[in-house]
Amino acid sequence: MVNVAINGFGRIGRLVLRAAAKNPKINVVAVNDPFVATKYMEYMLKYDTVHGKFDGSLSHDEQHIFVDGKPIRVFNEMDPANIKWGEEQVQYVVESTGAFTKIDNASAHLKNGVEKVVISAPSGDAPMFVMGVNHELYEKNMHVVSNASCTTNCLAPLAKVVHDKFGIKEGLMTTVHAVTATQKTVDGPSKKDWRGGRGACFNIIPSSTGAAKAVGKVIPSLNGKLTGMSFRVPTADVSVVDLTARLVNPASYDEIKAAIKDASENEMKGILGYTEEAVVSSDFIGDSHSSIFDASAGIALTDDFVKLVSCDGDNELMAKHKRAKKAASKRPRPSTEEKDSVLSFLPPPKHELPTTVSEETVVSEEKVETQQVQAPVAEAAAVQQNEENAAAWQQYYQQQQLYQANYAAGPDFYVGQGEEDVPGGSSKRRRTRERDIERALQQGHFESVTEQIAEVQGPSPNAWQPPIDELTRSNNAGGSSEQDVKVKASFWNAQAGTKVSSVKPSRLQRQKHQLNQLAFDAKLRDFELLDKRSASLKTKRETYAKYGW
Repeated sequence: MVNVAINGFGRIGRLVLRAAAKNPKINVVAVNDPFVATKYMEYMLKYDTVHGKFDGSLSHDEQHIFVDGKPIRVFNEMDPANIKWGEEQVQYVVESTGAFTKIDNASAHLKNGVEKVVISAPSGDAPMFVMGVNHELYEKNMHVVSNASCTTNCLAPLAKVVHDKFGIKEGLMTTVHAVTATQKTVDGPSKKDWRGGRGACFNIIPSSTGAAKAVGKVIPSLNGKLTGMSFRVPTADVSVVDLTARLVNPASYDEIKAAIKDASENEMKGILGYTEEAVVSSDFIGDSHSSIFDASAGIALTDDFVKLVSCDGDNELMAKHKRAKKAASKRPRPSTEEKDSVLSFLPPPKHELPTTVSEETVVSEEKVETQQVQAPVAEAAAVQQNEENAAAWQQYYQQQQLYQANYAAGPDFYVGQGEEDVPGGSSKRRRTRERDIERALQQGHFESVTEQIAEVQGPSPNAWQPPIDELTRSNNAGGSSEQDVKVKASFWNAQAGTKVSSVKPSRLQRQKHQLNQLAFDAKLRDFELLDKRSASLKTKRETYAKYGW
C-alpha cells in the first residue's frame, strides 16, 4: 500500500479520492486546499451531480475528514513547499490544482519528504506518460511526471494500436468535449478566448486542444503527424474523440476493428475498451477505461482513409497512478538498439554509471550475504560496464553531432530517419549531403563541441564524457535523483582524474557554454553554404579561409 496525498480538492481531486476509496492498494492520508474547510470538503465529497452520492460514511473535525472511519489530514496552504506532508508519511502527491504543472513548481512537494509527484494535467517540461502507450519508459529516478490530459489518454491508446498495426501517415483529431469548470455558465468576459466566454449550457463552442500534439510526445513516431481541435458541448460528463487518419498500409474497416478488439482483450486490457452496441455518451459514466472504441460509429471511405470514434471514461486517473506504481518496479527495460533507433528526440542513453567498485555498489537487490567473496568478480563486471557505458555515450554524442549538423542544414533533411519520413530532395542529394556531413565530422570540422565540453567540465584524458548540457537537462527535468547525480559525478571524476563537487555547471560555466554553442551554430550555418549549389566560389573561399579547411 502506498501513502498518497491530494493537492487541490476540485473536480479531479475529489474523483481521485472516490477512486482511491475503492482501491485497497492506495491509502489517501492527506488533502491540501487553501480555500475549502473540512465541513465543506465532506459536503462536496458526499454529493456529486454526475456520479451521485458517495457510497460510504463521511464525517469531519477541524483538521480531518473521515472516509469510512479512516482519518485524512487536511491542510490549507497556498505554497506547496509549506505543506507538512512529512507529518503524514506521504509518499506520492497527486498535483490536481492545475496551477503547478511544471517541474520547478511541482517539485516543491519534494521538499517535505515526498518521493513522487504525479501532475494530473499536461506539462510543458515534465515527462508525460499514458498507461498502455509509453509507461514502460518510466524510470524510478523520475520524481515529477505528468499523466497528460483526459483527451490524450483517450486518443493515444487508439492511435498506438492503429499505428503499430497499419501505420498512420497523417491524421486529424476532433474531440467533442463535455463542459469543464473553466467555462462560463452564462456569457461573460474572457480575455484570450472570446468564444470560450460564451454560455457553456447553450452553445457548441469551437476551441483549441493540444491533445493530438501531445500524442506525438508519448508516441515519438507520430510526432508532427497529428493535430486537432475541440468542440465544447453542453453535456455534463464523458467526451468523445474522432480520429480521421490516412493509413500507410491499407486495411478494411473490419480488419481495423479486429486489431483494436484484439488489443482490448490482451495488451491493453483495462485501458482500451471495445463495444459494438448502440450506446451513447452517458452510458460510459463511471467507466474506468481510458478509451472505449465505438466500432459501430466509425466509417471508412477507402482502405487507407478511415474515421475512428472512441469515448473516454471516468475515474481513470487513480487507476493509471496505480499501474504506474506497478510499472516502476516490474517494467521491462528497452534495449539499447531500440533507444538508439528513436532519433526524432535523441534521448541520452539511460545506462547506470557505477562509481569505483565497493561492496555496496556490487550487491544486488536480493541482498547477497557473501558480499566480500563476490567483490573481485563484481569489480571486473563493473569495469566492463564502465567501458560499455562510455561507448554508449560516445555513440549517442556522435548521433547528436550528426543531428545538429543536419538541422542546421535545413528543416527538410534529417539523417537517421527512414526515407519515407524525409520530406523534399532527391535520394541522390540526400546521400550527397549525408556523405559531406560525415566527411566533415571525420575531418574535425566540428571540434568546437568537444572544446566546449572540455572548457565546461574539465579535461578527460582517460574517458569520453557526455555533454554537460544533456546531463543538466536530465537533472532539471527531474530525471536524476541526488544520489544518481553523485554516482555519475564520481564515475566521471574517477575516469578523468579530476575532482568536481557538483555535476551541474556554475552560472559562469553555463554562460560560456551558451556562447560556445552560438559559435558552433554559426559554424554549422557557414558549413551549410558549402553544400548549396548556389554558393559562389568567393563564399566558399571565405569560408575555407575562416576555418582553415
